[in-house]
Amino acid sequence: MIHTFEICCWVPARIYDYLNQNLPSLIQVSRYVKRTNYFSNKGIMQTELRTFEYEKGGIILYRYYLILRCNLSIIMGGSRTLLLDNEYSPDELLAGLQKRLYEINQFRYVQLDKLTTSIFQANRIDLAQDILTDNPELLIWLCNMSFPFNYRNMKRKAIHKPLEQLYHESCCFCNRSRGINLYYKKSAMVNLGHEIIPEERERIERLVRFEIQVEKRAVYNMKLSTRRSLKPFLEYQFCSDYVLKEAYSIFGATPYMSRTKALEAIQNSPYKPFDKAVMESIIDTIPRYDGLYELEGAIADESINTPSQYGNLRTFKTKWLGKFKAIGIQPVVIPDDFGIEKMPSIYEIL
Repeated sequence: MIHTFEICCWVPARIYDYLNQNLPSLIQVSRYVKRTNYFSNKGIMQTELRTFEYEKGGIILYRYYLILRCNLSIIMGGSRTLLLDNEYSPDELLAGLQKRLYEINQFRYVQLDKLTTSIFQANRIDLAQDILTDNPELLIWLCNMSFPFNYRNMKRKAIHKPLEQLYHESCCFCNRSRGINLYYKKSAMVNLGHEIIPEERERIERLVRFEIQVEKRAVYNMKLSTRRSLKPFLEYQFCSDYVLKEAYSIFGATPYMSRTKALEAIQNSPYKPFDKAVMESIIDTIPRYDGLYELEGAIADESINTPSQYGNLRTFKTKWLGKFKAIGIQPVVIPDDFGIEKMPSIYEIL
């Protein structure tokens, strides 16, 4: 389901001037950007006025844009914390957005509510699915340990925390057009100082959110017939299919096993003793490198010495990781001291 989104539209100078003079709590954040969070209780989490300066024929000209960052659950009268239930059609969601814009006097005055579907373009769409699990921190740790190297040229987002803490709170990778973020909702709320509502506490304690942040460039790359329209992303099935596809591409469908069970699966496989020994070494080498991403990165870097039997990155991925997939287990294992023999992949859970 779409969670939050950013939309923008060009506005004529007269509307820009009116909003600039009448939006409450408007703050100048840079030479070309002014911003307010005044309407967050209506789900319009941030309103931004932006000026684009350019030269044409030796003359300096300006274009003006209005940018809205929105939370769909709040817009529809739902929770600030939990995702919106799958019970609304795209037309109902758009109507909800129009209603909120109508409720804001400044937007109603310039008839912004009547133009929503035709003039706004998507700058960013955050798609999300919630996962309820009895072991949220372990699931986040497994995702960190099994994220593959060079997926869409993504890199781990720099977060200044000790790995033993970070790996249990969030798994975040991004490039210039997309971001993948799996995080433990309780930890995120505690870190941000947000209050947990008592009636939501039980759910928050077990909740892992899988979020895909789709930037403007990625929306373009989808080559949708509607181009950058918001409407396709309001279709639950469209969003669900996209999230599932990404989850499968990143983590696959095979389950995580305890180290003991994984070793049993390897020993019971039809592979030769040498292959079994290499697979067992991979299971133990991944934790020493703090994850598959880091191990594969080291294999790809010729200046770093890694076990020669792993081969180059292509051999490692196709041959050795392919053998794990063939026997139905992940190369990342659950430490035996957790007392958990098996956990499904994110894809299987979704």
